[in-house]
Amino acid sequence: MTPQAILQVIRQEGILEIEEDFSTTESLFDAGLDSMALMQLLLALESAFGKTVSPESISQERFETAESLAQFLNSTHD
Repeated sequence: MTPQAILQVIRQEGILEIEEDFSTTESLFDAGLDSMALMQLLLALESAFGKTVSPESISQERFETAESLAQFLNSTHD
């Protein structure tokens, strides 16, 4: 999965209000990702890509940007 695909899911699901030119390296937390939005994102990623994320693997570093999130999700195996 690509960082762009993650941003597309975020936009389509209304998880964050981000512009089309939002960079894959911009902070999702600075854009408003909080605990509620994070839970919505996890559900949306599972639905869109079939990726389940265990609660203990959630970290600010992994979810900071679409780039870091894609790298993390692509390195996990379900």
